[in-house]
Amino acid sequence: FQNAKIEEFDKLCKEFKTCETPFSEGVIKHIKQVGFSLIPWCIVYPTAEAAADFMVSNNLNISIDIGMIIMVLVVLALAYIFQYGAMLQQESDETL
Repeated sequence: FQNAKIEEFDKLCKEFKTCETPFSEGVIKHIKQVGFSLIPWCIVYPTAEAAADFMVSNNLNISIDIGMIIMVLVVLALAYIFQYGAMLQQESDETL
């Protein structure tokens, strides 16, 4: 999972480097991909941690990390904010 997140983030950075405007369709697509690639991290990491704890101490303690969930939601919210900005930019370009 770690490599997938890094690859998506690299693609996003390259898209920012080469785009004319941050509200381009490629940037929005890559921001969404980064956000969606973080979702498994929210599920797998706490599950693996609970499994390791259970193997060591026979104590099953499943926890949810609200910070990780908020981070995913923030990235996805940014994607939709950029999408709205792209729509506004397109409308502005059409009126000119």
